[in-house]
Amino acid sequence: MYSLILGMAIYREIKIYELPGALLKAMETSAMVGIIMGAANLLSWIMSVTNIGSTIALYLSEIITNKYVYLLVLMIILFFVGALMDTVAAIIIIAPVIVPFGLQLGIDPLHLGMIFVINLVIGYVTPPFGYNLFTAASITGLKFNDIVKGVLPFLIIELLTVLLFAYIPQIILFLPNILK
Repeated sequence: MYSLILGMAIYREIKIYELPGALLKAMETSAMVGIIMGAANLLSWIMSVTNIGSTIALYLSEIITNKYVYLLVLMIILFFVGALMDTVAAIIIIAPVIVPFGLQLGIDPLHLGMIFVINLVIGYVTPPFGYNLFTAASITGLKFNDIVKGVLPFLIIELLTVLLFAYIPQIILFLPNILK
């Protein structure tokens, strides 16, 4: 609504006759993202009902012995889950199961939380299921493949950055440690 008022009254970029088309395009984009989110919520419900999270945690606790391997496995899991599932649902389902194991390995809770959120958000732009890719394709009118090609360099940089954050926790914890 705010954008509509700005576009029509302040910037005068939207004409009254363009309004129905713009609203239709907004509804199409919202419906597309809503369908994807509905499927993601169904997936999260299935995961919670079948108790997949606990099974994965039990399996991981048997094979992971140090925090560096834990962080790598966690980032891989969160990266893929972030592409398939809503961030809040993923945190609600995965965090209670996997985080206690990370805390036992001596990982700072704030560091772990940041790794969680960053990886899940990167999943939003991860082909082929990232919500934001579909939204960008719909809004710009570009082909999905063109959007993916444009995102890949940024995705690579984001993945390298999250690896740095994971294995050099002082980067994330620098400011909180100063404020203590």
